[in-house]
Amino acid sequence: MNKSNFALITGASSGIGFEISKYLAQKNYNLILISRNKDKLLEMKRNLEKIYDIKCIVIISDLTKEGSIPKFMKKLRKEHVRVDIGILNAGFGSFEKFEDSLITNQLNMINLNISSLVELSHEIIPFLEKQKSYMLFVASTAAFQPIPKMANYAATKSFVLSFSQALREELKRRINVSTLCSGHTKTNFENRANMSDISFSKSSSVMSAKDVAKIGIDKMFDNKAVIIPGTQNSIGASFGKLILTSISSKIISKIMKN
Repeated sequence: MNKSNFALITGASSGIGFEISKYLAQKNYNLILISRNKDKLLEMKRNLEKIYDIKCIVIISDLTKEGSIPKFMKKLRKEHVRVDIGILNAGFGSFEKFEDSLITNQLNMINLNISSLVELSHEIIPFLEKQKSYMLFVASTAAFQPIPKMANYAATKSFVLSFSQALREELKRRINVSTLCSGHTKTNFENRANMSDISFSKSSSVMSAKDVAKIGIDKMFDNKAVIIPGTQNSIGASFGKLILTSISSKIISKIMKN
């Protein structure tokens, strides 16, 4: 790996994005770390540069804000940064009835999970086409079925899966595109989504973010199209694809009751 080349990671300051950043640093990749959390990113930069002798570029950015992505991509162009890997990870969800939710929160979810992902994908492709490269989109097993009380989140992740797999076909032989569909993962996601008391969140099938990140990156390098870490998650995703959405939504609703 050329030491002048970088991996770009959105949502890098926590959860799966944080663990992916560490794992790529172990593999000797320089990093472009993107998040709103300035303190955490600066701490990551200090630690990763010291431990792994790599370079980290920190970008403090709220991807939901109009104009934020072209601004930092213009900066990367001026610095002639070469990007080998693009990790489109930033996103969030909420657990509540749609009618009871704040519409601003729902629209922000669409903005981050879909709009900014599409915009950044379009911006980053010209960087990636100049050498053998990879794109990893972080979706979810929620992409495979409708989920009551997470209606918008599941719908956005369905978009991510469909969009990324279409790009995989468009960009084949130029950029290897993979989609990570993680299941229940131990991160701060559940606390932010108000899901910490849901019974499945305490299940033995919950995976660590570290394990999910390693599987995701390893399978990405193997050019796997859709990556579903964990046997139970793979079975659940297959089940969700096979049955009618009207039936699966009723089943998921019962599973996710307190």
